[in-house]
Amino acid sequence: MGAATGLHAGEPITAWRGRGAAFRRLAFAAWLMLVTSAQLAMHRLAWRLVRVRARFAATILAAAGLTAFLAATLLPDTEEPLRAASVIAVPEMATAPAPLRRSEPEAPGPVVVLPPAPEPWRPVRRPIPLYNLESPEIDRLALRYQVEIRGRGERRDTLAWASREPAAGPALIVIAAERYEAGAPTARPFFPDLAARAAAQGLAIERLSRTGEIATKFGAMEIADAILDAEGLRLACLAFRRNDAAGLTLAGWFCGSSRRPADRVGFGCFIDRLDLVAAGRDRELKRLFAAAERNRRGCGQGRVGARKASWLDHEAPAPVLKLTTRAK
Repeated sequence: MGAATGLHAGEPITAWRGRGAAFRRLAFAAWLMLVTSAQLAMHRLAWRLVRVRARFAATILAAAGLTAFLAATLLPDTEEPLRAASVIAVPEMATAPAPLRRSEPEAPGPVVVLPPAPEPWRPVRRPIPLYNLESPEIDRLALRYQVEIRGRGERRDTLAWASREPAAGPALIVIAAERYEAGAPTARPFFPDLAARAAAQGLAIERLSRTGEIATKFGAMEIADAILDAEGLRLACLAFRRNDAAGLTLAGWFCGSSRRPADRVGFGCFIDRLDLVAAGRDRELKRLFAAAERNRRGCGQGRVGARKASWLDHEAPAPVLKLTTRAK
C-alpha cells in the first residue's frame, strides 16, 4: 500500500524530475531566442538609422555646394556690400539710437572766385629811365634807379636815395612809380602795401598813424606819419601813395634828418618835382604828366591837407614872439 500511494498514475519519481529538467531547457531556449531576436531587431534599426543619417548628410552637403555655387556666380566682385553687411550686424543693446531728423537742404552760397596770383617782377639789366627828380633834399644822397617789368605792359621804376658813405645805410627816400597800361589793379590796404615795399628795402614799420590827404600836382595823395626801423636805426618818415585811374601808382616814403625833419610842406614840394623824361609810345602817360604840370602850384601854397602848418615846417611863417611884462 505504501508503495502504491507514492506513485501517481503508476509513474515513478525519476520520471517527474526528467520532465522538469526538459521544461527548464525549453524555457531557456525560448528566452535565448527572444533575446537574439531582439538584438537582431536592434541591429536592423541601427542600420536603418545609419542609412537615414548618411542620406541626410549627403543632402546637406549637396545643398551647401549648390549655395556656394550660386553665391560665387550671382554676387558682385566688390567687397563693399559684404563690409556693409558686417557693419550692420548687431545693434547696440545699451541705448536705443535716436531717431534721425530730416534736415532741410542748405541753400548754396555765393561762389567765391579768387584772382590768380600775379607774376613776379623781373629786373631789367640796362633800363632806360622814365623819370627824373632834382631837389635840394637829395643833393647829398646817392640815387639807385631800378626798373622791373611784369607780364605785358606793366613796369615799375624805383627811385631810392641813400647815404653816399661807404657803408650805405637804408634808403631814406623811395619813390616807386608803377605803370599799368591795362588800368591800375585793385589796391591793397595802405598798411600791408607799405609793409611789403619797406621789407623789399630792408625796413620794418614800427609805428604808423592814420592816413590823411595832401594836395599834389598829381591830385590828392594818401599820407601818414611812419616810424621805420632799419636794424635798430629808427627813421621818422612820411609814407605816401597815389593810385591814378589812368594806371599810374606812386608810393614810397620820405624821411628827414636830425637837422631837418620831414614835414608835409617839404614833401609836397619834393613830389611835385618828379618829371617824365621818356615815355616812348605811352601817350596816356604823357598826357597824365602834362595835366599834372598844368595843376602844379608854387611850394607852400595851400598844399597841406592832412594837418595845419607849424613852425617846424620850413615854408611856414615864423611864430609870433610873446612879450611879457613884469609888474614893478
